[in-house]
Amino acid sequence: MMNHMENGGNISSEDVQTLKRNETRSDQKIGGILRHFRKKNGVTQMELAAVAGITPQQIQKYEKGSDRIAVSRLMTLLDFLDINYEEFIKEMRNCN
Repeated sequence: MMNHMENGGNISSEDVQTLKRNETRSDQKIGGILRHFRKKNGVTQMELAAVAGITPQQIQKYEKGSDRIAVSRLMTLLDFLDINYEEFIKEMRNCN
């Protein structure tokens, strides 16, 4: 994909679609890793949801990647799961 500054600041609709696909893949990857750590720690979706003040259905959406999780909320959940940010990022890099 061409850097949008290289073509005068314009971005093509094809580039926008590629970016959106990449975002969706990232959301799915982040959710999958969150699920991995939740299960590894023996925590239910209900327990994790209670920590964040949200519904278990919202946790399910995050884990499926159908909803994007805010970084601040992710950090709250990782703190509860006793997972540091670096460990999460390392897992992201290892997950293809």
